[in-house]
Amino acid sequence: MNKQHNTLKLNASQVLDLIKSCLPSVEDSSCRSDQANRELLMELMAEKCQIAVSPGEEDATLLDCFKTQMLHYSGNSVKDLLADPHTSLVLIWHLKDRFKEQSSCSASQAERHIAIALYFAAIAHALVCHECMITQYDQSYLLQSFKQLAQKRWMLGSLRDLYLKASEHCERNPG
Repeated sequence: MNKQHNTLKLNASQVLDLIKSCLPSVEDSSCRSDQANRELLMELMAEKCQIAVSPGEEDATLLDCFKTQMLHYSGNSVKDLLADPHTSLVLIWHLKDRFKEQSSCSASQAERHIAIALYFAAIAHALVCHECMITQYDQSYLLQSFKQLAQKRWMLGSLRDLYLKASEHCERNPG
């Protein structure tokens, strides 16, 4: 498997604590209802993909390839990109980074929960569709995270399926 890494700069234990604190149980009265979380998730997944090429990208060939991919996927929603197994790994990596950043500057706890769920959806997509690791977290940690996310009552079926496929991948490839 092609291994490429990116991390939130937290160890596995800290990230599990983060997920647990960001995705609390339904009984937690400080959280939005399942329906409100589901609606927010659907809203973020409907957003059109917008990727800005950063000025630091010097390689003209890579930049041209990236621009070509962007034209192909221009106007597609996050949901479309995550559902398409042929979505470029570059775009999936971008989505992961976008939602990682969004999780750290979300206006509400619910928005943070959803951003984290989409962050892990991008990681799951890379594993399932590209057999590529785009995080430094190990398979056992990812397996736990995917299973936790798949159990959320507010999770959309398409993401639940993606998490379950990623869980199966982690079980088949434990190390």
